[in-house]
Amino acid sequence: MIEKFASLEFTNADIPRRLIGQHVKGLIVSGELPPGSTIPSTRALAALWKTHIPTVHAALIDLLREGLIIRRHGKGTFVAEQIAYLRDAAIYCSLESMNDPMRWFQRSLVVGTRNTLHEIGVNAAIWMDQRPLKECSTTWPELEYAARNRDVQGLFALTTEAERTRWLLSLPVPTATLSPTSPSGVKGDIRQMFSVVFENLKQRKIRSLGFISPRSAGDWPRVLKGADVFRYLSELGKEYDIQIQRQWIRIPEGGLDISDMPEFGHRQFGALWDLRSRPEALFVEPDVVVEGVLATILQRGVEVPKDLVLVLHRNETHRYFCPMDATFVISSEQDFCHALVYQVRRQLAGEKCRPITIPYKLAEHKFARSK
Repeated sequence: MIEKFASLEFTNADIPRRLIGQHVKGLIVSGELPPGSTIPSTRALAALWKTHIPTVHAALIDLLREGLIIRRHGKGTFVAEQIAYLRDAAIYCSLESMNDPMRWFQRSLVVGTRNTLHEIGVNAAIWMDQRPLKECSTTWPELEYAARNRDVQGLFALTTEAERTRWLLSLPVPTATLSPTSPSGVKGDIRQMFSVVFENLKQRKIRSLGFISPRSAGDWPRVLKGADVFRYLSELGKEYDIQIQRQWIRIPEGGLDISDMPEFGHRQFGALWDLRSRPEALFVEPDVVVEGVLATILQRGVEVPKDLVLVLHRNETHRYFCPMDATFVISSEQDFCHALVYQVRRQLAGEKCRPITIPYKLAEHKFARSK
């Protein structure tokens, strides 16, 4: 069997994980590896391709999330049965949201999910709800008809207005969502995000941390599984020997409209910097708030990192301009897209779904100052 995988040669410009994934996917899509075929062990493939075992493992995890391969405990890894029923998929989004310049993450997910589906041979149509957001709480008859008539066999509800679009989950079709409370939801791993931030700061011997986020006080118990954000960060602070003060945690009491978030970042950083006691480092998430924080840092003449160490959230495909050194906490839209497709495929295969959490990764940003 292993001879079918052939040898791969990597150049300096290649990313081995991506090239391996493309190679194995090509064998599956072309039919050279039919459903049920055994995938050799990661050790055997790493030896064949003269690369590292973790690199092969990561490439196969990508294919697992796409539903192209499956793992059976104690037996091995196999090419999945290609589910003929997933021929046509609907990607739901709201026109009002897509036209909002602040919702770049949502737009990138719509395009990325469509491209991911096209790569595995699924016809994917974007269903753009042209009703005002406030009217999107009622069923869209055309989409409901398509679901009931099996014109679409998978639905991707790519909207962050979960309260307004609960009707999507009642449609008789396998559905993947961005809702953190849905069994078929895909969400960022917030606990892991905080852990990697605290670990990074501990290694840099940072002793105190502030936090700015537009997530309301009422949202955090849901995001952190019942925990208050100040209490949660305080407990992490004790574990990593990093001081947290309540006045350094800048979150709103109620929900914010996304268009108000840059101004929220501006006001909250100003209030934080006016305090007599300030933290050594500041973590800001998500990226829609960062613009306001950066503008105020420049306005106040704060020297980064001398006066303040910055940790900022950033989406992988939306790279805003950051005129100062910072540590980026990066979320990958591609990982979200693969997980969304995987959720629908699991339902089509009759498997029980549970939410998928996407981990964050860190990257250091050094601003190149002109001489």
